[in-house]
Amino acid sequence: MGLFDDFSQIGPKSKTTSRKCLALSGISDYKFYMEIAAIILAAGKGTRLNSALPKPLHHIGGRAMLAWSLDAAKAAAASHIVTVLPKGSDAIINWLDGQKSCIQDPPKGTGHAVLAARDSLAGFDGIALIMFADTPLIPAQTLSSLAAAITDGADIAVLGFDAADPTGYGRLITSDDHKLEKIVEHNDASDSERAQRLVNGGVMAVRCPLLFDLLEKVEVR
Repeated sequence: MGLFDDFSQIGPKSKTTSRKCLALSGISDYKFYMEIAAIILAAGKGTRLNSALPKPLHHIGGRAMLAWSLDAAKAAAASHIVTVLPKGSDAIINWLDGQKSCIQDPPKGTGHAVLAARDSLAGFDGIALIMFADTPLIPAQTLSSLAAAITDGADIAVLGFDAADPTGYGRLITSDDHKLEKIVEHNDASDSERAQRLVNGGVMAVRCPLLFDLLEKVEVR
């Protein structure tokens, strides 16, 4: 697995420490030879917003959050984009105006949400970018860097960051040569693993069809 640590969006007053790319560098002129698909997860209910408007349609910077994610995927050369929605998402489907989507029903977590896109990507052989509808500040260059790690031979590349306070985040456990060995959720982590500040940002690139083969083996708890 490859590990991609990005610091391009971290300002001097950020609560997180500086981050760096551990997987590769100098990818601005990288030539992709693998097709890219984007799976944008938008199946969360956003109950903490206490709003009738679906979370992905709330505006950041004058646009719906989902619009930023869709544009980033397109700018990263994704030729297939699937937005994963919960049941009863008529407002988002109307907003998508014909762009591809699928429904996760019933909701069984993040891995299950990604698996919901399998039929929409039947026969796809390339790189899947797993993204979120509520992360509008992740730029296309970061997504391209993750995809480039797959083109360079990794099966999975994960976006991580050093958190000043990693409480609640999944920890990225790496080898001495910065290869990702495992992701451990906070509640499952040992004391030594909880001491690690490198955490899972959620966004990743995975080789397909390997992605769906692996997700078939995930047990829902």
